Amino acid sequence: MRSDRPRSEPEERRIRPPGVVAALVVVAALVALVVSGVDLRPVAAQSPDGDDPSLDQKIQSDEPVLSGPVELGRGHVDLAPRFVDGVWKAMVYDGTGSSSVWRSPDDVVFRLGADAVVPAPTAPAYSFLGATPGQPVHVISQTERPGVVWIGWNTQDPEVIERVERGVTMRVMDVEGPGQLSVYLQSGNFGGPEPLWSSLDESPAPVWVDLNTHVHANWVFTEPGAYLVRLAFTAELFDGQEVAATGDLRFAVGEETDADLVRTASFETPVTGPEPDSTVGLAPEAPEREPADSGGILSGSTLLIVGLVGLAVAGLVIWGVIRSRIDRRKVR
Repeated sequence: MRSDRPRSEPEERRIRPPGVVAALVVVAALVALVVSGVDLRPVAAQSPDGDDPSLDQKIQSDEPVLSGPVELGRGHVDLAPRFVDGVWKAMVYDGTGSSSVWRSPDDVVFRLGADAVVPAPTAPAYSFLGATPGQPVHVISQTERPGVVWIGWNTQDPEVIERVERGVTMRVMDVEGPGQLSVYLQSGNFGGPEPLWSSLDESPAPVWVDLNTHVHANWVFTEPGAYLVRLAFTAELFDGQEVAATGDLRFAVGEETDADLVRTASFETPVTGPEPDSTVGLAPEAPEREPADSGGILSGSTLLIVGLVGLAVAGLVIWGVIRSRIDRRKVR
């Protein structure tokens, strides 16, 4: 039976394809991150033991700088950047005594004796060490061991925290020695090794260290003898200035290695980068920076922004087409 009642118009339903909307939200978030200056680049691993109470320390601004030769064979030591009389320098933070002091790397020889000898791991994951499984190697462990110097790094100097923007980049510029040196992190007893540096690598990757960070790692020396490690710290200050400094670390590995010979050793081959103890001074005004782009090629961050904006526009176009079809259905 036919009804004479007028049919009511169907209630309007708003259809929003979830896939398109979700994509637009993600794209918008990524664009906001890039535009706001958040760094999307991967950074090097930080210590997995960041909550280890043994890593808790607070550095005071008035801790003295001492000079004179010293051999450090046990106790806590950090490699760290510091402002000394307003100049950025690579320094050794020596906590082996009753009170902590700062030293120049030129004054320090790190000694690894019999207590540092352990067999090389047998697992294939440690093949990067360049040692035969079970071979005796000298190790500075990520966790402190009695009778072995415990070397880490920090960015905890108060003036560094106050003046540096975001963090510090640490690089190994060169290594010389009779065997291979490897530095790696490991999370607990069951986590795999995370290699940071190896003397077999001609271009070791830089390590990013956040401000107010204290990190320790594993250092493995495959043969006894004298080792030299050229370490560089670079950073950008809040006023836009860039600072850099290097220092040569000296290791006497093995009981028979003469510390005096290690102290007078030098790199036999030319190295790239700043010379030891060189610094980029702190000028009153920040120097003009050259643009990162060259030859008309867009930088990676610029390309990322352009790509994300393009995705956003494409998403809006797709949504517009879908919405137009929905509207046409409604008027039929």
